[in-house]
Amino acid sequence: MKYYDIVLKPCEFDGPFAKRLGFERVFKADGKSRGLFAGRDRSALIKAAQRGSAIAITDFSIDREVLAKARDNEAALCIPISAIAAAKGLEQARLLHRASELIAYAYRKRMEVSFASLAESRLFMDSRMQLIEMAKALGATEEQARRGVGEANVRIIEGCEAHDED
Repeated sequence: MKYYDIVLKPCEFDGPFAKRLGFERVFKADGKSRGLFAGRDRSALIKAAQRGSAIAITDFSIDREVLAKARDNEAALCIPISAIAAAKGLEQARLLHRASELIAYAYRKRMEVSFASLAESRLFMDSRMQLIEMAKALGATEEQARRGVGEANVRIIEGCEAHDED
């Protein structure tokens, strides 16, 4: 299986670095595009989900309306691992708990879940094994974790590229 990661601009990296991390490709998104929206603004998340864009809820809050719109429009839920890695202490523990609850809710609703670093700097980029293991620590099975770093991410990348061509 091939693995893919998604980072946010202005993250700088080169091809050999991405290969050392174990990825076939690392895609750089702006996080506000029509293919992927990352943030915590409820109205913007709803609009992105209605367009069928993948959404990354950076505070891991469970908003049933946002997630229902995403599910109805077959939009993937992207879990930004760098949001957890960048936090410290109790804030990190809170984000870990909220992320695990969000993932469990998404799987119960049969949503596609992606795991990506969504790092804004090279410092917070993760290897494919780190992403897979973090996904498993958050409650995904081995198969769900691998699919989330592989097939789900490539689908988001293709959606971003398709929207960039418009």
